[in-house]
Amino acid sequence: MKKATVTPEPTVVGSTLLDDLAAPLKKFSLPKVDVDGIVESRRKDIDALVAANAATLQGVQELGRTEAELLKGALDQAQSLLRRLRHTGGEAPASMRDLVVQGVQRTLSDMRELAETGYRVQAETFAVISRRAQENLQELTGRLQPKS
Repeated sequence: MKKATVTPEPTVVGSTLLDDLAAPLKKFSLPKVDVDGIVESRRKDIDALVAANAATLQGVQELGRTEAELLKGALDQAQSLLRRLRHTGGEAPASMRDLVVQGVQRTLSDMRELAETGYRVQAETFAVISRRAQENLQELTGRLQPKS
């Protein structure tokens, strides 16, 4: 199974909107207010949200592909078992029972894999947002420090 990769894309719409909102603030030239810094910080927030959404989307797509593969495999196996059962006259020999047990074990293993994929996607999304929250805190701390 392919691992989802997260690559943040530029937020052209968000950047344009932020620039439009910052323009009136720049006209007032408020003392001790770093408008460019505020705009850049919000731009980073938007980029982090875009990256988190991309990670989530890729993860959901991966889960969908995996579920489709698992369903196809289960249907193929069921079809094979039905063909074998037809050839035996309807009685299931011990080898057929073993195949059913293996099928159930494989299904449980596949379900575990899906759960792990879901957990990984969630963790990647949280990491993107958490990283940006830490950056926001550092930026705020820096802005609150008296300038020399």
